[in-house]
Amino acid sequence: MRPSTCAFLCLCLLIPLLVHPGTAAAEEIFVPWGEDIQAAIDSASPGDTIRLDAGTYEISETLVVSRPLTIAGSGELDPRRRSIIDAGRRCRIILAEADLELRFLGLENGMVGFESPPDGADPDGDPCAFGGLENGGAIYAVGNLVMFECDVVGCRAARYGGGLSINANATLVNCRFVNLAAGYGGVIWSNSNSDTSSISMTGCTFEAASACRGAVLYLRRASAIMEDCTVYDCEGDALFANVHVGRSLEIRSSIICDNNRCGLDWGALRYRFDEDSCVCGSLLDRNDDGIPDDCEGQDHSIAALVHAAIDAGDTEVQLPPGTFQLAAPLALGYLPDAFTIRGDPDRGTELSGRGLVPIILLSQTGSEGCHIADLSLSGGFGYAGGAMAALFSRLTIDNATVKACHASRGGGLYQIGSDQALTLTESHFEDCVAEAGGHAVHFENIYGDDQLAVSNTTFVANATTGAGPLLDLAFSDSLFNGIVEFKECDWTLGPSSEMAAIRTAGSVSDYSFGQLEGCRFDYSGVGRQVVQGPHYWRSISCEFSSCCPFETVQSIDLAWNSGNLWRCDACIGDVTCDGKTDANDLGQLLSGYGTTQERFDLDGDGVVAGSDFGILLTSWGTCP
Repeated sequence: MRPSTCAFLCLCLLIPLLVHPGTAAAEEIFVPWGEDIQAAIDSASPGDTIRLDAGTYEISETLVVSRPLTIAGSGELDPRRRSIIDAGRRCRIILAEADLELRFLGLENGMVGFESPPDGADPDGDPCAFGGLENGGAIYAVGNLVMFECDVVGCRAARYGGGLSINANATLVNCRFVNLAAGYGGVIWSNSNSDTSSISMTGCTFEAASACRGAVLYLRRASAIMEDCTVYDCEGDALFANVHVGRSLEIRSSIICDNNRCGLDWGALRYRFDEDSCVCGSLLDRNDDGIPDDCEGQDHSIAALVHAAIDAGDTEVQLPPGTFQLAAPLALGYLPDAFTIRGDPDRGTELSGRGLVPIILLSQTGSEGCHIADLSLSGGFGYAGGAMAALFSRLTIDNATVKACHASRGGGLYQIGSDQALTLTESHFEDCVAEAGGHAVHFENIYGDDQLAVSNTTFVANATTGAGPLLDLAFSDSLFNGIVEFKECDWTLGPSSEMAAIRTAGSVSDYSFGQLEGCRFDYSGVGRQVVQGPHYWRSISCEFSSCCPFETVQSIDLAWNSGNLWRCDACIGDVTCDGKTDANDLGQLLSGYGTTQERFDLDGDGVVAGSDFGILLTSWGTCP
């Protein structure tokens, strides 16, 4: 027996004596194979142990534990004997209304929430299509939960926690979680409302778990620690996620590998990876040293330098020159004061995510945020932010190059929050890819006075696998009163799948104005809408390589001081921006006759009149 196992069992034997001194000794109730487990549970006193025989116990109703108990399998006494509880997808396996300890058990095929349409979505299909309201496919734990040497296999929950739904603390030691799924939290959903609750995972394996979000873990208020664990072959938009910002997840000596490109950057988690953890693409270990070949030679020194500076209370760290293949994301967690990460401006410092991880993760920094300068970031991958994810964090970037990064949203950079700021200066985004929205940058406001300022920055050959703009500005409601500003920027649009250079979406207030000053937009295609959405542009002074760069009448009418920028003088009658002047344009002009609509005032005299129809007829036909 391993020392850790022996110590754990000794502690378990002492706990009843320490907690209930002077009371009757706890009893062990043996349940022969095939007999009623629930009857034994109902007959037990607090602190008793229910001991199962070897074999598979099939149940059709959830086991309800209403007093503190231990349920142990026969493998604790004889490793060759195995005790399994199989629900056959008929029900959840255990509802623990009190503290519960499980040892040497197999829990298989528990399932809740799929009884009837629309809850009856395929439990082996896309977790994002699950529609039920039930949590905890294997266990719903109201009290504290301890699991030692247990296997949880093939369980499903339509809503939260395909394996475990936990309302208090959980300690999981040497457990295996295999083929679990839920809408959120494929393995574990922590529903605790207490900031002092914790989920401790030691020596555990998480394999083939899936969820719409949080394939392994979804936190509400609890913090979590994962130590000596392995996570592989899992699927979802993120491995770990949370409801409330600022939850912490500490990953120690753990391997996260081959997880179908799950992101490590969603939900504003305060990650902390230690120097023995690694994210890899394959578990292959040819020299059998316990470290996957893909983790050999990966760099931990950059993370060590940055964290040492933060822990020492420094305000800046200077990185050495060279190219560094990061073993795990540079996760900064909470920064109470302004902090600068600076590369070598002369010889160059490049951080690579190896196509597996987002390179820099910021989560709920203090009011001053983080400053990135003189760095090159390449090969980043994430769900939200290929190179950088700034979640409820202020971020300033100077003289940075972001290349060949990929994400579902924000191929280069993703920022979301309220009352936040993003400043980009003298930087370069190239060959970044997003699946939808924000190939280079995705900037999302929830509410408040965010500020986005971009100057002397170039965007070249960024693309998308679906429809989406190069830079996405999303405003959730009309409370946004911030500043959006672009000065002296170059935009080179790539394939036609890029709908626009800049897109604004959502509601905007009467006080939300933007500026496009001295920018150059190089793109092909007549009528290409390079600036989309209802944003109010206070001033526009830019060069456009083709006609009609604006999408909506609103953005045209509110482009103050823009003159006729929204159309080409060579095809001034093309008010519909479709590359030709024809009957459609004539109809639009008739609809505006007698008004002062700038869009139809072709001669700029302040009113739509007969002279404007004359100008339209002179440009009749296909635009040059």
